[in-house]
Amino acid sequence: MLPRRLVALFTRLEARRSRLDALTTRFDAVRTRLAALISRLDALRGSLDALRGSLDALRSWLDALRSWLDALRGSLDALRGWLDALCGSLDGLRGSLDALTTWLAVLISRETNDPGGFRTRDLRIKSPLLYQLSYRVCQQDSRPPAGDGTVRSPN
Repeated sequence: MLPRRLVALFTRLEARRSRLDALTTRFDAVRTRLAALISRLDALRGSLDALRGSLDALRSWLDALRSWLDALRGSLDALRGWLDALCGSLDGLRGSLDALTTWLAVLISRETNDPGGFRTRDLRIKSPLLYQLSYRVCQQDSRPPAGDGTVRSPN
């Protein structure tokens, strides 16, 4: 009986050993997979660190760009102020030139003894009627005509 018990015990031990070998094989496969996953996670961590560095560099570049744009905005505001002042000066100069032109026109009119005012300088006028209209209209004497039918000359 003892040998039969020993054989049964030995058979159970062999069955357990084969299960243990199967479990060890599965455990080794899981360990290999886990090591591969850890390796992939380490690679991802390295990529994330590199990405974080790139984002920090981009953030610094954007801050520098923002500072440059703020400086440009200040320069453009200063330029706008300068241009507004220049436009104001040009408006004043335009008014002065208009007054000077008018003054010179009056002076030339008096010097040329042109009683009707200015002649047109436009050489495109070909019509004699339009040419006559290009003179300033003279003021006529507002007194009534003399009783004898003659027209008085202006004073």
